Amino acid sequence: MSYFFDAEEIFHTAILIEQNGEKFYQALLNETKDEAVKKVCRRLADDEKRHAANFIRLLKEAVGRKPAVFTGTDVGEEDVKYIKSLTDANVFARTLSVKEVAAKIRTDQETIRFALKIEKESVVFYASIKKFVKPGPGKDEIDEIIQEEQEHYRILNELLESKINLRETC
Repeated sequence: MSYFFDAEEIFHTAILIEQNGEKFYQALLNETKDEAVKKVCRRLADDEKRHAANFIRLLKEAVGRKPAVFTGTDVGEEDVKYIKSLTDANVFARTLSVKEVAAKIRTDQETIRFALKIEKESVVFYASIKKFVKPGPGKDEIDEIIQEEQEHYRILNELLESKINLRETC
């Protein structure tokens, strides 16, 4: 198999995703009045900040253990298109106005569903891109990113279920 990315590139993307995630959850925290949603947004914003710091540490470790750049160029055109589509689909991988995104969401359930979508996209992005990372230092740490995003998805899903169940009992 040809490899297209190294762990350093993945960690740079992960740092951007986590920093944008923190901004997003902070913006949602300011938009909602529901205390349960605020609590989750506060936790996830703190987690994203901690994750970014962790990925910065992992990046420094990965760079210290290997050459900084991998120049593999023999990746198939379809693989390149696939990776580009994954990156383009992940809202947090792009520079964006998270405040504008958060302000467009009208209800707490919309907020939670949107956050679930973002967390799911992140899991898919990292799991998919991992197979294009050359073996070596840092590749196994990508699993850590995946586990963190899966935990966020679980927390948000539980919050959504509690909101739906609360509404149905009223």
